Amino acid sequence: QANSALRDHLRQLADQTLAALGQHSLTAEVQALVRCHPRWGKERIAEQLGLSGRHLNRKLAEEGLSFKALRESVLQQMACSALQGRQSVAQIAEQLGFSDENAFVRAFRRWQGETPARYKAALAR
Repeated sequence: QANSALRDHLRQLADQTLAALGQHSLTAEVQALVRCHPRWGKERIAEQLGLSGRHLNRKLAEEGLSFKALRESVLQQMACSALQGRQSVAQIAEQLGFSDENAFVRAFRRWQGETPARYKAALAR
């Protein structure tokens, strides 16, 4: 949060690494399921892949990831995209499966270092 340039650089490196894994990797399958079903947790995603939650974590660890980090990355991308549209913050929070708008705002601030309102205002400039 303190160094936005470093955060952006690390995010870019992480995105490149994930892209390099290819579309047939477990990571890509998990990302696709999270995009389609952002409310689902680890156990439900693992079930769709024919794995247990623990086995999913182990397989992702082999790729250098965790389910939590992967899910948060996908939700962050979805949130940033949604904020470019006309949806309200409350609608986006609901769509992404957050318990309430405040939980979404806290998560977004952690991801981007600013509130969704400030992010949206910066896009409008």
